Amino acid sequence: EGLEVAQPPPLELVHRPVGGLALELCRRYGRGGSEAGLEVARRLTMGRPMSLNEVRLLAQFFSRHAKDGPEPPGAGQEPSDAYIGWLLWGGDAGREWAEEVLRGLGTAP
Repeated sequence: EGLEVAQPPPLELVHRPVGGLALELCRRYGRGGSEAGLEVARRLTMGRPMSLNEVRLLAQFFSRHAKDGPEPPGAGQEPSDAYIGWLLWGGDAGREWAEEVLRGLGTAP
């Protein structure tokens, strides 16, 4: 269960400004992220391999929050908590990666 996943998050996810942007938005607005979300963003931006449990948590987060459909803020608008949280967990790229890893392992989220 806690075994490391064979590959770390893809470079596009690590180097994409998603995690950094989300962390900056949390600092700027003082909201939008749980401690778990902040830790996920830090871990993703470091590019270290994640355990199967961590990848499963990513997939479960996106499964729970996909219906919220977080929208990027319009010009001059503040981002919603849902949008910041979505980015902290890796955004669309994080969702795709977690689902791909679990499919490859034949595991459901």
